[in-house]
Parts: sequence; structure tokens; C-alpha cells
Amino acid sequence: MTNELKGKLMLVWTYITRDNPCLEKEQKIEGLDVLLPTWFNLTDGNGSMANRASSSYVGAAHRKGYSVWPLLSNSFSKQITTQFFKDTKAVNIFIARILAYSRLYNLDGII
Repeated sequence: MTNELKGKLMLVWTYITRDNPCLEKEQKIEGLDVLLPTWFNLTDGNGSMANRASSSYVGAAHRKGYSVWPLLSNSFSKQITTQFFKDTKAVNIFIARILAYSRLYNLDGII
């Protein structure tokens, strides 16, 4: 998406545990700039991740004028996060996956 965001941003966190909501059926929210779906979740210290991303969700968001910046989660685990950051190979694999998914799903940013 090529929207240039300036000034204040209105962000909405979208908690997704399984299925993505159908944005086509929802009305556009005036003033909303960015959707933050919880799509990428670090699942172990080796850099494995759960991916709940959706091309149709991104397309619908873009048609409504929203940017999509998925949230990266660490499973709220201090142990997994500590192990992960001690393993350079795991970090590099995770980053490479996020970059590939960013292109694949036409994402506008990452949080």
C-alpha cells in the first residue's frame, strides 16, 4: 500500500487466534489508519512461528484505505524469548520468514 501516513495515527489491535474476520462485511471506520492483526507468533526458542496471515484480509483492508502492520508475538514466554535471542541462526531464520511473509501478503509494516 502506498498511503503516506503523517501526524497522528489511529491503530487498532485485532486479536486473531484462528480465523480472520471478514473485513468485506464491516463498514469502514473513519479516521482508522492501521490494523494490527496478531498473525505471527514465536512458538519456540528455535525461531518456529505460527502464521495466521491472510491475503484476503490484507486486500480488504487496503480497499478500505487501511494499512496492515501485523503484530509479532513471543507467546508471552520469557523462557522461549531468552532461548530465541541467544540463537543467532534462529533469529536470522525468523527475520527471513517475516520478510518473505511481508512480500507474500503485501504487508505495510510490522509491529
